[in-house]
Amino acid sequence: MVGKLAAAINSRDLEGLVELFDPDVVVEYPAHPGNNFRGQDQIWRNWAPIMARLEDFKATVIRSNADEKSAWIEWLWEGTQSDGSPGDMAGVVIHELGDNGLISRVRFCLEPVDK
Repeated sequence: MVGKLAAAINSRDLEGLVELFDPDVVVEYPAHPGNNFRGQDQIWRNWAPIMARLEDFKATVIRSNADEKSAWIEWLWEGTQSDGSPGDMAGVVIHELGDNGLISRVRFCLEPVDK
């Protein structure tokens, strides 16, 4: 799953990325609970503008640990925003897989990188 996520993100395969998530995926932002959401549709709405406006966007897996039910991925996301400012993020995202093999829960712990 780690490789599939990174490949979909880096190839800008929005449909392929969204298909990795359960239609009722629960996404939690522990540091920003007001951003929590449910649903594959919101995955699309979150990623479409990222892929559209950060032309040089690259996701690098720093380290990961995965088994058949979950994956912990430390990411470095790098890209330049349309105004020329950096859009880099770093941190850990925890993914849980449902019985259907799709990502059913996400705990998103990435923050902007200070430059």
